[in-house]
Amino acid sequence: AQAMHEEGRRASLVQLLFSPVARFIKQWILQQGFRDGMAGFAMAGFSSVFCFYKYLELWRLGSKRAN
Repeated sequence: AQAMHEEGRRASLVQLLFSPVARFIKQWILQQGFRDGMAGFAMAGFSSVFCFYKYLELWRLGSKRAN
């Protein structure tokens, strides 16, 4: 998030809500994580949570700079 912020990128509410869902779908379905069973499901879930926190931090950094 810090590197993205330094590049001048900002996070929107749409990115905050839909990027984690898209990340989960990408890993679970498109990259065939379902073939790994519960481990694949867990990896897709952890990856989507990480994505959410990344955009949440980017949003926080952007709002901090605006104040």
